[in-house]
Amino acid sequence: MKKIVIIGDERAEGNQWRDAFRNRDEKYQVFFVEVNKLCDVGVRRRKKDEDSLYISTKTEGFWAPDGLIWRWGAVKPNWIHEPFLELLKSFPKFPMVSRPEAHLICANRLRMLSALSSDPEIPIVPHVAFVTSRFLIESRYKPEYPCVVKVGSYHQGLMKAKVDNDDRWHDLLSFIFPLEMPVVIEDFIKFNRDLRLIFIGDEVWSLVREFEGWKANRLKRLYVEKPTEEMLKLTKRAREAIGNPEYGALDLVETDDGFVVFEINDTPDLDPDTIQVEDSYRKVADILINKMD
Repeated sequence: MKKIVIIGDERAEGNQWRDAFRNRDEKYQVFFVEVNKLCDVGVRRRKKDEDSLYISTKTEGFWAPDGLIWRWGAVKPNWIHEPFLELLKSFPKFPMVSRPEAHLICANRLRMLSALSSDPEIPIVPHVAFVTSRFLIESRYKPEYPCVVKVGSYHQGLMKAKVDNDDRWHDLLSFIFPLEMPVVIEDFIKFNRDLRLIFIGDEVWSLVREFEGWKANRLKRLYVEKPTEEMLKLTKRAREAIGNPEYGALDLVETDDGFVVFEINDTPDLDPDTIQVEDSYRKVADILINKMD
């Protein structure tokens, strides 16, 4: 029986991942590890000239998995993400879905935007970035209104605010000053449609999102359309910019002048009822199983 370790939240996705590995030609045992419970990760010598990955936790003890799926960071990357992912980079042949290099880029908003901006063919949202909120305030930068301020590397609409006048701008500065987090200030884009392009392996789905207000997490309606050739090309370029993850999501809007890209997400929601992609978890599991064969 092969052991699969999923770095993620068992309460949120435990049943879905166990179902994804059931009814296979070979049997798989699925374990969940939360990042904040990790005790150690490293190399153990099993045989001469053969290094193997092991994971140790405070409660479950020592594991030597056969495959790994990284699912942590859908809301906020944890401080231990980067050292753990850096260690995983030293196992280039170890079976995992998406390489750690892609997860490292997406764990930091500034790094992710920099990677996407490196390709001039990706229409990234116009933005100004500051390493910390203190640098922003000391620079005395004043944006053009309206704008969207994003603090840190959170997802799901957290730590984001729309600012449309001086009073709101100065109120916001007073809140973010002590946080010492990266700050990105984006142009507020008027759009016709909000899109999320889900990709798993060679398949791409175009999700059209309708929501209340300006935040996509206040979802009212979602439906799936066939992606256009331009959407497929954008998805391919964005994936290549961050190291070709094997699944993820590209967030963008469609305007009168074309597409504007906001971000690429390495651990998107895979709930088939939400994203309307049948067998989404099983499709990701298929990628890992093929690597372990």
